[in-house]
Amino acid sequence: MADAYLKGMRGYDIETLWEALEHGANNVHPKVSASGRKGYNYYNKYGYIPNDVDVDQNVARSLEYAYDD
Repeated sequence: MADAYLKGMRGYDIETLWEALEHGANNVHPKVSASGRKGYNYYNKYGYIPNDVDVDQNVARSLEYAYDD
């Protein structure tokens, strides 16, 4: 979205868009763990998801979150 904004794409409420992006980055879907960010609290605190916590695919998730960010 940042790239689109920098390229001049407009016609949407940037504040609402930012709220949606922030919500998606800091929440987990209540039923589908593949949607949202499972382990986001660890990722936000440490910059990765530790191995000794109850989050599956912690390395893959850490890499995905880093790439997405």
